[in-house]
Amino acid sequence: MAAPTMVNTNLKIATYNLHGMRQGLPFLQALSNSCDIMFVQEHWLAPFDTKILDEALSGYSCYASSAMGDAISNNVLYGRPYGGVAIFVKQGIAAKVKVIKLASRYIILKVGSVLLINVYLPCTSSYNWEDEYLDTLAQITNDIVDVQYAHIICGGDFNVDFKSKHPLRDTICNVLDELSLSNVRDKLPSDGYCSFRVESTGAGASSLIDYFLCRLHYTNVLFR
Repeated sequence: MAAPTMVNTNLKIATYNLHGMRQGLPFLQALSNSCDIMFVQEHWLAPFDTKILDEALSGYSCYASSAMGDAISNNVLYGRPYGGVAIFVKQGIAAKVKVIKLASRYIILKVGSVLLINVYLPCTSSYNWEDEYLDTLAQITNDIVDVQYAHIICGGDFNVDFKSKHPLRDTICNVLDELSLSNVRDKLPSDGYCSFRVESTGAGASSLIDYFLCRLHYTNVLFR
């Protein structure tokens, strides 16, 4: 693994669950006015439609994957579309991007000495979710084992509240510890991190499932 090096760029990074490209696009366009890099989840596009993302934002390059490839190749798609992740990078930064992995639930890019990892992990209501959750984390770890990097910025929709009694919470935290990733939410000033909390219906409870987990050295990064 590469020795820590100084990163002088002030990056403004956002993570945003679109809940469908059509309804999420207006706020994504608003984010693009102030962000250099944007992690998005749930664009709901089939593999042959991800080109829509390339034209969504002027001045950005997009790296995207679909979650519906197998469903469409094996049969006619029934029901609503689902999943999909993408990373939008300003074109001035995109010249330094190297694609490490485009998978249905995560994307890994390398920008200089920084790894960018965008994730959309399964929720407890999905079929066989525990195995898929752990398998996705294992795949990410395996994909970066031979990559030379100094920093990691991992963000997205983890579908787990780290303060709750989630059945995989301890296992997930152990994986993050192995990668030396820290939750930056409690380490930034109040105006340096904005998050959307999803309110549950009826009970009035809420959960925080979107995070930035980082391993940074001498780096000034603004998260949104």
